Amino acid sequence: MYFSAYSPVGSRAYAAGSLDNLVGRVYANDVTASRETIEMPRPYRGSKSGGSEYDGKNGSKSGDANDEPHSQVAREYHFVADDFLTGIATKAINKREELMPLVEEAFEKRTSVAFPHDIAITLCTPVELEQAFGAGFTPDVQGFCINRHGRGVSEVFVKRGELAHVMLTLGHEIGHALTPTLRDSRDEEAKAFAFSLAWMETIREHNIGGLKVAIQPNPAKNGLHNVAFNFVMDTARRIPFIEQFAQLGKGMLTINQKPEQITI
Repeated sequence: MYFSAYSPVGSRAYAAGSLDNLVGRVYANDVTASRETIEMPRPYRGSKSGGSEYDGKNGSKSGDANDEPHSQVAREYHFVADDFLTGIATKAINKREELMPLVEEAFEKRTSVAFPHDIAITLCTPVELEQAFGAGFTPDVQGFCINRHGRGVSEVFVKRGELAHVMLTLGHEIGHALTPTLRDSRDEEAKAFAFSLAWMETIREHNIGGLKVAIQPNPAKNGLHNVAFNFVMDTARRIPFIEQFAQLGKGMLTINQKPEQITI
C-alpha cells in the first residue's frame, strides 16, 4: 500500500532540473574534469543488527520486472543514521507539514535551488513503511527510495521518529533520487553517502532544526565499516562531498574493485 505523498504547494517555483543545475555549477570552472577510477577493497558484509553493512548485491533492486536500471528501487539496507548521531535527543516528527520546511531549507542552502517537484516524500508509521516496502522488509529498514529520475516522480519513504534520525535518513534517500540509479551498486551507495554527508554539513553549519548538536559527521571512532562511506571520506581529502556526488552521478568518479593497470 502506498500513501499520500507530499506535494509542494504555493507560489514558489520548484526546480525540475535541480541536479542538472547543480552539476552545471560544479563543472562550470572545471574544464579538465574527466572520468576517474579509484581502487577499493571488496564490499564489507556485516550484521544488520550490529550496525552498518554494505553488500554489493543489495545496493539496489528493481521495482518490477519491467523496470529499467534508472528506475530501480534503492532499498535501504546499509545506511544507519545512528552512526552519525551524538545521542542527544531531538523532538519527535510525525507530520509532513512539520518536516518539509526543514527539508526544503536544507536542500536550498546546500544546492542553491528549490526542492525538486519530482521527488515525493512520505513519512510513515512502522506498519506503513513495511507495507510500502513489500517483500524483503526487515525491521532495521528506516527508509527507502523508488527512483524514477527522468521518468516520473521518485518516491522516498521514511519512518517517523526523532527529527535528527528522520533528517539524516532523508538526506541519504534524497541522494539516491537526484540522479538515475547507477549500474554499479557500490557507486550508487557512494553517491548517496556523498550527498548525505554534504547534507549533514549544511544542517550543522546553519543549525537547521536546532540539529547541530545532534549530528557528528565523522563516525570513524564508532567503528563504521562501509566501503562506500570509506571511499567518500578518503576522496574528500581532495574533492568536497557535493562535488563527489555530482561526479558520481555523472559517472565521472567511480569505485573500482580491480587494480588499475598502468603502463610505463
